[in-house]
Amino acid sequence: MIYVSWFDAIAYCEWVGKRLPTKKEWEFATRGGLVDKGSPWGDEEVLHVSMLILRVL
Repeated sequence: MIYVSWFDAIAYCEWVGKRLPTKKEWEFATRGGLVDKGSPWGDEEVLHVSMLILRVL
């Protein structure tokens, strides 16, 4: 599946009675469940424009 907006994902989750993962859960999953392992793309936090927009909402 491609081109799914955050709003569409939230609506789907509500429809099936589930939720999107939290930031902490998502980061844990990207590390393959390893607690102290860094991210494959580096440990530096990079903010994307879409993240800034969501923080304002």
